Formats: sequence, structure tokens, C-alpha cells
Amino acid sequence: MDQIETPHLRLTRLTEDNLDDFHAIWSLPEATRWSSRGCRKTIEESREQMKGLLVPDGENFAVFLRTTSTTPSPPTTQMIGIVGVFRLSPIVELGYTFHPSFWGQGYATESVGAFVRRFWGIASYDPHDDGDDGYGDL
Repeated sequence: MDQIETPHLRLTRLTEDNLDDFHAIWSLPEATRWSSRGCRKTIEESREQMKGLLVPDGENFAVFLRTTSTTPSPPTTQMIGIVGVFRLSPIVELGYTFHPSFWGQGYATESVGAFVRRFWGIASYDPHDDGDDGYGDL
């Protein structure tokens, strides 16, 4: 499944086609303030970062506003955020970043909730594993 829909959002698998929107978010110091990866100054830096997210077993999604009965035409067709799993071993690292114009509207909560339900629906893991071996079972 390459798409997830929520009441307000459409999440599609992140692809190279999303590079311009990806860079528009990752080039903003405000949007990347809490990221260990930091701000991207050039489109090439964004392209390099994005390569790490486009791996075959990657679970990374571009977040878009979707057309609904209350919003027949979304205010933008641009990607408003990214959500996904950026590391699978030794433990899963879930991450998300949104354009500041869309902060405070519940979109991160909605997209992360939908992503987690999907990811844990397809992930292979042992819920009884205490993880003391230092390796994830995903």
C-alpha cells in the first residue's frame, strides 16, 4: 500500500518527485530546529538526505492536504510534511517534519497516528521481546 488517507490528509510514499517540496521544508531553520540532521542549504544537500529515505524497505511518506466535503479544494497541492521510519535497527526511529505554515492544526498528530497504525500493521515483530539484546526485531 503506497497511500494512506485520513480525514484531512493523504500520505503517499516519498519519491524523488517530492524533492522541491522536501527542500522547501528542510531548508527552513524553524522547521528543522529540533532535527539532528539540521537545515539543508542547497537542493543538492536535500537530495543527498532524501536518498537515505528512498531505500527499498523504507517507510517514508509525503503528507498532503486532501480534498474533503468541507474542503473541496485544498489550500495547497504542495507537500506539507514528511512522516516515516528513518532507522529500523537497532531500534525504530519515527520522525516527522512539517512546514511551519501548517503547525498547530493537528496534522502531525493525524499523520503520525495513521502512519503508526499502518506500520505496526505490516511490521514483523515480537511484542513480548524485552529488547535486552540491543537489536530490533523489525
